[in-house]
Amino acid sequence: MESKNSEQRKHRGGHVIKHEPPSAHHILSSPFIRKSFEYVRCLKFCQRIEELKYHNQLTSAFATKIKKDKVTIGGVQFTVSRKIISAATGITNTREIWLKREYLDLKNYNMYLKEPYKGAPTYIFPFKHFLERYTPLMKIIMKKFTCESRYSRVYKYYMKILMHFTGVQQINLSRYLYKSLIEMREMVQKLRENHHTSLFHHGLVKVVVFHELAQENLSWDHFSSSSSPLSPSPTSSDETTPSSS
Repeated sequence: MESKNSEQRKHRGGHVIKHEPPSAHHILSSPFIRKSFEYVRCLKFCQRIEELKYHNQLTSAFATKIKKDKVTIGGVQFTVSRKIISAATGITNTREIWLKREYLDLKNYNMYLKEPYKGAPTYIFPFKHFLERYTPLMKIIMKKFTCESRYSRVYKYYMKILMHFTGVQQINLSRYLYKSLIEMREMVQKLRENHHTSLFHHGLVKVVVFHELAQENLSWDHFSSSSSPLSPSPTSSDETTPSSS
């Protein structure tokens, strides 16, 4: 029989189920972070996620069934676009259209790093290179927008999102979220049955679905009860239990 430690070693570095924390507590408890989220119109979005929580089966059905920008769940058709995301979240659908592999201005990049690490940035670097002032904000961005499960390293493109939140260089965050959903769809549909560790943006999916249900004058209770993929599981945790609000 394998020991507990050997079992842990076997899974170390493997897939981790991605769950963005639904609570907005860490945003609201820091004046700097709260101001940053208010500045880019993301605070109400995060508070809405805290209100609605998550539903794993909904995210799974959403990612596996979506074709281009349309997905039908339980007989209801939903549209996914940056315009819809903007309307559902309150995040503006304007500003610079940015690509992940785009060149990143070194001057803006350096302002977030400790002195020994300025001047020679790489595409991936340890989290400890960050100035302490920005580490709490960056961790929340990684949890809620890049949907990371590990926080020991930072990818270069995360800096662009941090620049957006700190007012250094604005991006179209609705477009980023839309493109990120499409990337999830492609990954999930490629994996098929073994896709659950590749699901993320649970909160965003639920907010978009609630928004579009409201446009059709449909309630969550009616929708979820008529949709077999969303039937409550006996093993569902409280965190993923659908809100009826």
